[in-house]
Amino acid sequence: MSSLRHRRIGAIVSSALIATLLLGPGTAMAAIPSVSVGSTSSTAVTSGASPSMVSIGDTVRFQTTLENTDNSTISQLFLEAVTDASIYSFGTPLKYAVSITKNGAAVANGCEAGAALDCTVRNVRPGDVVQATVVYVVPATNPGTTEPYEGDASCEFGASIGYLAPVTSSSFPNDISGPALCVKFVWSTTGAPDSDGGASHGDVWNWYDGVAISDDLINFRSRYVYQAGQTFVANSQALSVANPHSTAAYAPATGIPVTVLDLACEGDETEGLCTTTNGWGEVSVVSVNGGELPAGATWFKFLIQADASEIPSGVNKNNVIIHHTYVDDGVTQTEVISDRCTISKQTDLPTNTNACLVVQKLAGNDLAITIYSLFNGTFRPGF
Repeated sequence: MSSLRHRRIGAIVSSALIATLLLGPGTAMAAIPSVSVGSTSSTAVTSGASPSMVSIGDTVRFQTTLENTDNSTISQLFLEAVTDASIYSFGTPLKYAVSITKNGAAVANGCEAGAALDCTVRNVRPGDVVQATVVYVVPATNPGTTEPYEGDASCEFGASIGYLAPVTSSSFPNDISGPALCVKFVWSTTGAPDSDGGASHGDVWNWYDGVAISDDLINFRSRYVYQAGQTFVANSQALSVANPHSTAAYAPATGIPVTVLDLACEGDETEGLCTTTNGWGEVSVVSVNGGELPAGATWFKFLIQADASEIPSGVNKNNVIIHHTYVDDGVTQTEVISDRCTISKQTDLPTNTNACLVVQKLAGNDLAITIYSLFNGTFRPGF
């Protein structure tokens, strides 16, 4: 188990909010158009990163939003970014995971197709809200090496005025703890504001953001699922005595964050999760879309695999159960899942009304346990 995961588990299984995001120009900046800049909205109070922690080499979504609170029109608004990451691309010809909207409507050809962020919006009138959504790929390695990407010790968080001016307002007291991937979004009315150090009229607004990263690809995996080829989110599935447990989640939709994690029954993170009667093995932690079933989905589907070295004597596919802990309407609940699934040939989904299991014996007496549930949470095998 990596010490990084131990330090960051709170960021995985709970949603920590990072405080305030409103930008208001001071009187010394009277010539600068008045705007409000944030993440998921122009006055949001959270980071625009999804998920809140992401695996190196994997995808993370950011949003940044600008509202024209002035009484005049901004004729052209440009958006660039400074980051180690590249925009996620896929398909032939390549498609890039970036978009920009004005008042909720897509801006046609608003962003250039490429690995770097380059967007333009014209005629941003008073009250207009412009929002950019971009999916980045976190580097897998440090530049020019084969070493895992280390990121930064922390990321600035918040807004500022002037090209890459630091966040100085007391409204933004909290940086994003690292190791992290940092992103600095630069809104401007001049384009290429770095060409003169940002001196062009001072009409530059920054949104600083970031996301915690993990290089543990054995016990942890987390990404923003952008397209169909990414829906199976799994930590290492190569079972062995050294890696006796694995977890995977099947994303029921695209455009959602998914995180899976294995926890050994040691330390504070598993307190109360490893005392279940006849429980065995590690604990699987899953978070799919923050626990909300996407529209049209009927089940969450998870996969736990156990190496024979983890399975107690006498346990087989017929007597395996699952101890499940989850939150429903703010209340922590527990259940034992023992029903076997009846799978419909038409839908390939259970016809059961309650959570159920499909258990298979694998080579070497390993077990594969597929779980269908209406909730996320933690899952631990038992008998």
